[in-house]
Amino acid sequence: MFMIFWWTALGLASFSLLVMGFLILRRLWLRRRHRRDEERKTVLKGQLFNWEDGTEPPDLSRRDRLLMMELGHHLLNTVRGEEARRIARLLQQSGAVREEIGRLGKRSLPDRVQAAVLLADLVDQDNEVRFALGNALKNDRDASVRLTAARALVDGGSPPSLERIIVQTWYPGAISVRSFQALLRKKAAHAPGEFSTYIQEQAKCEEDHQLLALLTDALSHGSDLGYLALLRNLATDGCHADVRAAAFRALGSLGHPSARSAISIGLTDESWAVRGQAIICASRIGLREFTPRIAEALADPQWWVRFRAGQALLKLGPQGLILLREAARRGAVAEPRGLDLAQEGPETVARAILAENGL
Repeated sequence: MFMIFWWTALGLASFSLLVMGFLILRRLWLRRRHRRDEERKTVLKGQLFNWEDGTEPPDLSRRDRLLMMELGHHLLNTVRGEEARRIARLLQQSGAVREEIGRLGKRSLPDRVQAAVLLADLVDQDNEVRFALGNALKNDRDASVRLTAARALVDGGSPPSLERIIVQTWYPGAISVRSFQALLRKKAAHAPGEFSTYIQEQAKCEEDHQLLALLTDALSHGSDLGYLALLRNLATDGCHADVRAAAFRALGSLGHPSARSAISIGLTDESWAVRGQAIICASRIGLREFTPRIAEALADPQWWVRFRAGQALLKLGPQGLILLREAARRGAVAEPRGLDLAQEGPETVARAILAENGL
């Protein structure tokens, strides 16, 4: 029995040493390859800047073409005009673009995602790139690749329809919701009308209130005041607190005083998140008629709402500052609605806000 334990321990120790040795060798190999790639990029950068239209492009290995594409991606984000177009032509003629398109079909997920990112700079100059990204958006088996392809098309000036973006990429468990939100905001900057139509005709809150909230948030990035009425309705009658809060964020971003009717209702919303966003919205727009009601929110049961109320009062002019100082001196400006205010009452928040701002 002792020998069995001894040989088992020896085997495990040997296996551990082998694994450790493999990891050390792999790290050394990766460092060496990175150093070699950086040296090669320096050479390729010189070829890229010295190349002239009409001359034969440099003969590159597969690895060189991949490095050239990475280098081109960086340069295309730093140069503009004819120089950018010249770099794009070299990437096409050297085979770097075709190599990257081929990576969109690889089995490796990181390879496909990186390929979509690097090809985004060439969407407006290469029909083959546009077709390849469109195909990835439609057929790739991974939602994160489809999302990256959609973002590449939007950034490149060939945005897919909103409905197609949602159908192909909205898989909350498989993608970054923040990345999806950034994509919607970028899309809304070009076509806010699609969002308005989709929200009114197809978005079902009972099915996916998170999607409706993201669509509502994106409307503010369209910078189109024609959707104020829709946002006001969503702020007051939205079927979920997330939707109403997103609508108030959008109204605050647009900064139009016609939001006052929605703010008046939002200040008494049952959801603390909505009350807080209504306060922020009023302060961003500068609606001073709400100063007394915002001062009352210093006694809200939720600390976050009290904190936002204190911040808002500072932004709403002399009257807000006076009410904030009164709260700090005398305590509550309204009857508390929650037992937790015993430790963090209105006076605590008011004093903290004043101290933070040196007042």
